[in-house]
Amino acid sequence: MVDDLHQEPDEKQALRKALCMLIVLLDDPDPDVAALITYLLMMFKPLAAHFRENRHPLVAETECLRAPRAGETRRSDFEGVGLLMNHEQMKKLLERTAEIVVKEIQETGASYTLDTERFRLPEKH
Repeated sequence: MVDDLHQEPDEKQALRKALCMLIVLLDDPDPDVAALITYLLMMFKPLAAHFRENRHPLVAETECLRAPRAGETRRSDFEGVGLLMNHEQMKKLLERTAEIVVKEIQETGASYTLDTERFRLPEKH
């Protein structure tokens, strides 16, 4: 997936895709983080204006979907918004992220704690 970002010829589009990838990975129930994500997705024009029918290209011909967070009570249309993506693509993105972290640990000798429960995907029904 990182290779897809490097191959994107439009630098602005590559930045939007990278930001969407980060939002997918960092989508956290913490209220401050959730509020920032909602702002970026709904009101930050360099990103928000490029969604078409609430969809934005991600990587490898995959799109992410801008949608309300499940189970949230929203006071307005601009609260409680996150990104969804295809289950298999999400799995690939998480696997690639884990590969990057492992490589970083091996190259630097750094110590990281990975909260695997946070990144566990729900089983498909």
